[in-house]
Amino acid sequence: MMRPGDPAAGPATAGWVLTLAGTYIVPGFRRTYYGGWAGRITPLAARAALKDLQTPHTFFTQLENGSRREWWKLVPQDSLIASEVNPADGSKGHSYCLSDSGRSYVVYTENTRATDLSFNGPHDLTYRVTRFDPRTAQRTLLTSSVNGGTAVRLLSPERKDWVFEGKRGRL
Repeated sequence: MMRPGDPAAGPATAGWVLTLAGTYIVPGFRRTYYGGWAGRITPLAARAALKDLQTPHTFFTQLENGSRREWWKLVPQDSLIASEVNPADGSKGHSYCLSDSGRSYVVYTENTRATDLSFNGPHDLTYRVTRFDPRTAQRTLLTSSVNGGTAVRLLSPERKDWVFEGKRGRL
C-alpha cells in the first residue's frame, strides 16, 4: 500500500499496485499521469516517472526467457495469498496476486517479510518460483519444483516491495 511521505511510494510503486489490482497502464499514461497533471509538471519529472514505470511494464509484457507474457489472462486472486505483519513494527503487511490459474501466479508484496501463496493447480503440476527485485529488475530462483495444490512461503529479504512469480514447468 502506498503510504504518503514514503520515499519509495513513487510512480513505480503505484504502477505495481495498480497492475496487481487488475488494472493496466494505458498507452497514454504519460499524458494522464498524476490525474492529468503530467502537462503541469516539468518534462524532467515526467521522464523520471516514465522511467520508473518501465520495469513493471517490461515484467508484465515479457517472460524471463524473452517470450511474450499473456498478461491479459492474469486476473486478481488475492484469496490465494496471506502476508504476515511487519516484524519490525507490527504494522500490516500487504500483498496482491494475479494468476492464470494452474499456469502462472504473480505476487507483489510490501511491508512484510513473509507471504504464503497457495497454488490452486492440479497436484501433478510443478511450479518454478522466482523472486524479482522491482528496483534492479534482477530475478532470483527460489525453488525449481513446487507441487500444485500446495502452498509455498515467499520470503522477502527486507520489508521493501518484492515481486514473486510461480510459473508452471521449467523456464
